Amino acid sequence: MVVTTWPDTFEVIEATRDPAVITFSERISERPTQGRLEQAVVVSPVTGEPRVKQTRRGLEISVIGGFQTGLVYRIRVLNTIKDLFNNTLEGPFELVFSTGGEFEAHVLAGVVTNLVTGESVEQVRVEARELVVSDTGVVVRENAPAYLAVTDTAGIYLLRYLPTGSYELTLYQDNNRNQEPDFRELKGTTSLTLGLSLPKLDTIISEVALLQSDTTVAELIRVEAEDSTLLK
Repeated sequence: MVVTTWPDTFEVIEATRDPAVITFSERISERPTQGRLEQAVVVSPVTGEPRVKQTRRGLEISVIGGFQTGLVYRIRVLNTIKDLFNNTLEGPFELVFSTGGEFEAHVLAGVVTNLVTGESVEQVRVEARELVVSDTGVVVRENAPAYLAVTDTAGIYLLRYLPTGSYELTLYQDNNRNQEPDFRELKGTTSLTLGLSLPKLDTIISEVALLQSDTTVAELIRVEAEDSTLLK
């Protein structure tokens, strides 16, 4: 289990290049139950490429360029982390701290499914970017950081402490780990708004169905007359 962290939970700190530190009750293995150690840690928002370093009793998590000012960061440690006796965390651990951003109790959550099979999809990368109104319409805010989540084994994603605003969600099953949606991967998009409408919604739960890209054009196979007013 996690015993200490730096920064502390909900602590407000100055922007820093120092790593966040998570200490466990026992020495952890360098090999999670699946994937690499870097894949067992999710840093949100994405303001630089994350770096994960194992220490004797914990992890040091940093981002290239440092933790930037005016944001609320979430570091989520997945329960693929294990100790030397193969004991795993009971569930994911999440550290939330601020570099000057306000802690707003907003939540975007949902379940991701495969549109064809209807089954839930795990290990889907969920990126939320803030939308603004411009002369050309509604667009992603320039230089907006991506708030990040990854679906669990039940296909559930969770984004907490998002600032008030409208967001575009891009979801894709990042099979090749290049952090970009590729042609042969399941993907989908949706738009959601937090805290702007009346009544103000601070929690939104949404189901998103993903579909793999297809270059084949749909063709009409046949038409059947069901009755005098209905064609199938």
